[in-house]
Amino acid sequence: MSDEEGRLRSSRREGEDIASELHAAWSALHEAANAHAEVDAQAAQRRLAEVRVATELYGDEMQALQRTLERVFDGPLDLHVVLDPRIIGGVWVRVGDTVLDGSLRGHIETLRHHLNARSRVILGNGYGAVGDLPAREEDAER
Repeated sequence: MSDEEGRLRSSRREGEDIASELHAAWSALHEAANAHAEVDAQAAQRRLAEVRVATELYGDEMQALQRTLERVFDGPLDLHVVLDPRIIGGVWVRVGDTVLDGSLRGHIETLRHHLNARSRVILGNGYGAVGDLPAREEDAER
């Protein structure tokens, strides 16, 4: 075999080795891209839950809240917890357009709204805001 033939065979083997390495690299890249696409698909299915609490949540509390919210919202959620002392106590949650207000502040605001509505009904009937006492003299004669 001549030197020229030897160089050609050596070059051919090097080319085959390079092709084999490129194929292996391409296969690894393809697998990594598929795995990344799968992770992206899973991440796309997860929704963001904004959670407001008055005090910090710890391990078991956070896990219990996560499980409960995922059951309520029927799917995986990424929780973004914010400490907000204005809610006084309880939990306020927003996922997309849905808000669940289990905060003490929310309950107080609801109670205030109901009391205001009730006092308008009482005043609209001609009675003062204090029990069944008449607001006008002519009502006292009834």
